[in-house]
Amino acid sequence: MKYATVLACAVLVTACKSNTDKKAASTATLHSAQWLLGNWQNKTPEGLSTENWEQLNDSVYRGESYFVTHKNETTFAETMMLENTKGKMTYTVTTKNQNNELPVRFYLTESSEAQLVFENPKHDFPTKITYTLVKPDSIVAVISGTSNGKAEQVTFPMKKIN
Repeated sequence: MKYATVLACAVLVTACKSNTDKKAASTATLHSAQWLLGNWQNKTPEGLSTENWEQLNDSVYRGESYFVTHKNETTFAETMMLENTKGKMTYTVTTKNQNNELPVRFYLTESSEAQLVFENPKHDFPTKITYTLVKPDSIVAVISGTSNGKAEQVTFPMKKIN
């Protein structure tokens, strides 16, 4: 009996937390992502990864991301739109040489003061994009999902630059 009561409480707490997270995500506004604005970089042995975000208006942030090798070749480029439409936040990405260069939309599923999680389970890879504010000058972007039947995750730590 005691075990059943503890189990029921655990299920109830989990369900309430899940509903609270979904409610927070559905009511999140662009203002809650303001920490994403600015210029971010990560230097690697292969080159320089850059992500820049700017506010276009009260309901749209625009971003661009690219990777430049030490030979000054751009090997990756994409544009992103973070939009608040009809009370829902979406993250739309268009990547050069991928998805026939058509935009792919991800929907905000979780939101907190320092994290945004966007998902699109119908996309091949990634199905999930997460941005986490580590410190005011540090963020980490993570893309994850399944590729060729295996769970994969790619992490992009970035520092803010002036």
